[in-house]
Amino acid sequence: TVCDMVPLIGVNRAFVTKGLLAMRRGLNPGLSALAMKASLQFPPNVQTLGFVFGPRINAGGRLGRAHLGARLLSSSDLNEVQEIAVTLERMNKERREIEQEILEEALAEAMYLMNMDPDMSLILIGKENWHPGVMGLIASRLKDHFCRPAIVLSFDHNGNGVGSGRSVPGLDLGRAVRAAVDAGLLVKGGGHSMAVGLSVKKVNLENLRTFLKEFLLCSGGENQGIDELICDGALTAGAAVPELIKSLETVGPFGIGNPEPCFVFPSHRLSGVRIVGKVHLRCLVKGKDGGSVKAILYHSVSTPLGRFLLEHSGRLPVHVAGFLGIDYWGGTCRAQLRIVDVAEVPEK
Repeated sequence: TVCDMVPLIGVNRAFVTKGLLAMRRGLNPGLSALAMKASLQFPPNVQTLGFVFGPRINAGGRLGRAHLGARLLSSSDLNEVQEIAVTLERMNKERREIEQEILEEALAEAMYLMNMDPDMSLILIGKENWHPGVMGLIASRLKDHFCRPAIVLSFDHNGNGVGSGRSVPGLDLGRAVRAAVDAGLLVKGGGHSMAVGLSVKKVNLENLRTFLKEFLLCSGGENQGIDELICDGALTAGAAVPELIKSLETVGPFGIGNPEPCFVFPSHRLSGVRIVGKVHLRCLVKGKDGGSVKAILYHSVSTPLGRFLLEHSGRLPVHVAGFLGIDYWGGTCRAQLRIVDVAEVPEK
């Protein structure tokens, strides 16, 4: 439910809520082995499902050994699940390397198309021999980068393409793909508003691109490319305490359809900005009242926002926006801010 970006409302929200309660009992040997291998030191939450368990369980399927995830979750043999957890951890690392290599090529291709047509409502790219197992991940990265729907395809030497797409709120990509199937432009395709899978012949690629762009434009795609961040309130760093975060979690779990609250920390300073894990940034967000909160910015080192943080460490105050969570690292319980944006404070 979480990894397929299904809206966390109604019965889906109930499934995830009860599922997390069951998972926290630690009775599934496979999940326990996976948590240990991933150095998970806090109770599982939606972020754990989407960014820790999900990618590792899916890694086998992405690299051609889909049975490993199912076997991990169903086996009661402690030795077997330990071996599978080690294998999935290794395969997930391999998947990340493959993803990063393809992402660089995909970003260059998408940037070229955007320069040709800055108002395009959809990014649709494909290449022969891109690993089909990471097409959805690449589509998600492009969607985040360009703030519009993205579809990424892998073609074989016979011109048969398979791929995945990811959309933005307000544009139903699943409906567009089903319409393309009805129009005879796809071999097959389906999904929901936020995520799709499809198969296409290379000879139909340009016709498909035109069809989907026009379909999405008629559905409101002319508004894409505007990256809006809806914020729910303002806090000082001193107010970001575990008690507040635990109170907010009572209206979770958060995800698609039930977004977690986003807070702004006005006129705070960034201190000690440093690179961790090669691609992430950590820092301390300090308020005028002396309060502070630990913060992290994921996959940001090479982004404009990441460079902004590195350049403004300890300098003039900035407005910081992000999502609050709890960091259980080292056995302690501390608030942590996941930064999503920063803005300079206008001069008076």
